[in-house]
Amino acid sequence: MRFSRIRFTIDAHGRLQVDPPRAAYRALAALFAVAGALMFTRWGRGVAGGLDMPAWAWWAAIAFFIVFAVVFGAQARWGPALVFDVQRAAILRGERVVARFADVSHVEVLEHRSTDRQRYWVLRVHRSGGHPIFIGRESDKDEADRAGARLATELGKPARYVVW
Repeated sequence: MRFSRIRFTIDAHGRLQVDPPRAAYRALAALFAVAGALMFTRWGRGVAGGLDMPAWAWWAAIAFFIVFAVVFGAQARWGPALVFDVQRAAILRGERVVARFADVSHVEVLEHRSTDRQRYWVLRVHRSGGHPIFIGRESDKDEADRAGARLATELGKPARYVVW
């Protein structure tokens, strides 16, 4: 089983960024779109009649499914990536500053060992006085080590390997 890969890319401004996993958003967008489309069919009208739903409630439910399909689709396509901006010395999500490089204490590669022998590695950036920032999860040890080393080099902070 393969977890979401930690993918680093360089954006248009030359900054390092972590691409967010978009497959889950695509799946949710497709699910809501199919559910909304099914509600327009004869089957959907039969369900509405069987539930004794008023017309306004049925149309509100259809609108709900369509709105969520659009929202998840937009998130899958244009969702904000985590950007490491060296010039501003900050970690950004979109235009919002998540943390300053000076506030980062270390980069952590955390190994999880479960009872069924499946292992995976979580990459996090620890702030001095706050919660860690989740970067990604990897099922390959070498890829997780490379991602941790690259991120620690970019931030100029030490990397720590922890077994959970």
